[in-house]
This record gives sequence, structure tokens and C-alpha cells, in this order.
Amino acid sequence: MFHTAGSEEPLKAVIIGCGAIAGGYDESYLGPDILTHAKAYRKHAGFRLVACVEPNEKRRRQFMQAWGIEDGFSDIDELLSIDYDFDIASVCAPTSEHANILRKLLSTPIKGVFCEKPISDNFATSKLLVDLYAQAGVPFAVNYFRRWDESLQSLKEAIEKGKWGALQTAACHYGKGIRHNGSHMIDLLQFLLGDLTPVLVSRQQRDFQDADPTLDAILNTQGNVPIHLIGTDSHLFDVFEACLTFENGQISLEQGGEVVRERQVEPDHRFSGHRSLSTGAFRSSSLGDALYRALANLYKAVKESGPLVSNSRTALAAEEVCDHLLQMSTRA
Repeated sequence: MFHTAGSEEPLKAVIIGCGAIAGGYDESYLGPDILTHAKAYRKHAGFRLVACVEPNEKRRRQFMQAWGIEDGFSDIDELLSIDYDFDIASVCAPTSEHANILRKLLSTPIKGVFCEKPISDNFATSKLLVDLYAQAGVPFAVNYFRRWDESLQSLKEAIEKGKWGALQTAACHYGKGIRHNGSHMIDLLQFLLGDLTPVLVSRQQRDFQDADPTLDAILNTQGNVPIHLIGTDSHLFDVFEACLTFENGQISLEQGGEVVRERQVEPDHRFSGHRSLSTGAFRSSSLGDALYRALANLYKAVKESGPLVSNSRTALAAEEVCDHLLQMSTRA
């Protein structure tokens, strides 16, 4: 599973922002899955994690100790003021700080960026940043990590090849903001089904941030099939699940996408002449490896100019749908 870099010098990585997704989740989790940037860097021999940036001194020291990091800085300006030598940056700071950090990174000879979603807290700003990085030729990965899940990639291929027939409808549950977690759902749906167009917003609730409500909405696929986004209150529990109904059966992505349930159409065992869905089979996805595969993909993009599976353009497409939904919610 794990990459061997051979005789090449590893790419030097910096993590900016030392919160949960940066490394915190894996500091309290002892299982085999890779939940954070720091653990993914530790597992991939093509990278060496050399520094972190975090304004909270106590947290910065904890992070450095937990992950064996040599150098720590209080902010991006301190890092850049000494012309610190690094190749890759993971941007894990709060979303409101992304734009400032991403702009300043462009002033360095950086070879690649791995940014948490969304790219920024404003669609126009995100678009500008995407264009600037494209002009600079710097690979720009965005952590919609389900795109790197091999089982979901296989599912996408099966859908595209027509194994499941035409899509009939989809119902998707999420919470914690349309941009924060909803964008994950929209990106996943666009990965599996193609571009989506917002149709209406029917309800909004504020279970995360006032500027990022959780929206109930309907979107259409390019074939005018309705996709239902159903918001839930994240104060009660976390949920991220999608049920896709096709001509030939139904696919459910459960427990955040960690479990895939596939149900085929079969003759009903009680009512002659009727067809129904089977109980189906459950299988585990490969989400536990997704962040490692993200870095493997970024490594190849830097070293061989290979394509990124989740890149700034695909991320921007998800942000654009979120932006339209937010605009519609103000008129609802």
C-alpha cells in the first residue's frame, strides 16, 4: 500500500493550521485508518513533514510533539519571513483564513498545495485563487477526499457503464452547513452523476454558522432527474448518507460513505407479478486510505504533472452550486 520514494529526496511538507483535520483526529484515534493530513504525510515515504503553523502556542507544541515536527511558526508571515525551505503546504486553517494564506504561498517556489474545503468563504475569491494557481502551474488539490476512495471510483465507473440503468432519483442527508459539509455531498454527487443545477430551496436551519445554513433543496441532473438534499441538525448527531435509486436497483452510501449497500431489483417473493428491491449486500468502502491516496495523487502531480482526482476546478464547481443555493435561500 505505502509508496517507496526510492533514492529521491522526499518533498518537504508544511501544515498550516493544527486542528482536527490537520492531525487532531489521529491523535485520539489509534486505529489503522488515516483521518488526517499529518498521518498521511507520515505514511507516505515521498514526503517529510518538516514544519507547522499555528497561532495557539500550546496547541502548536502539542502538534509538533505528536507528529515529530522540527519547526513551528505562529503564522504564515513568520514562516515566509525567513525564506523557510518547503515544497508542499497543507492549508488546514479556518476557511476565513484560506484566501490570505493561499495568496501568500504563491509568492514562494511552492510545488503543490493540499487545501481543506471550501477553497475560501467567497465564491468569487475562490475562482480568482483557482485562476491564479492555474496560471502559476502549481498543482492545487482540495480535500473532497471521497473522490480518492477506490470503491467509489469503481461505483462511478459502474454507473457510467450503465450497470444500474438510468437514475430515477436520489435522497441525501447531511448537516453542518451547505458549504461546510453540504459541499462534500454536492461534490460527491457531481463526481458520481455529473453536473447539478439548483432548482429550489425549501428550508434552512442554522446548526453551524449563521453565514452557512444547512439547506433543504432540490437539484437536477443534466437529465432533469431530481436530487433531494435533506438537512439535519448536527447538534443532534452527524449524518452524511445518500440513497441513489436507479432502474436496476438502489445504492446507499451510509455512515459517511464508509459503508456501501447495493440492492438489486428482483421478483417479489410474496406478490406474483411484482418486483421489489432485495435486502442487498453491505460492503466497506476504502475511505480509510483516501487521504493517503490523495497524497499519492499529489506526489504524482508534482513529480510527473499527472492529473489530480480532486482539484481546484472540481472543488470550484461544488462551491458554485453552494453559492447558487445560498443566493436562493435569501429569496425563499
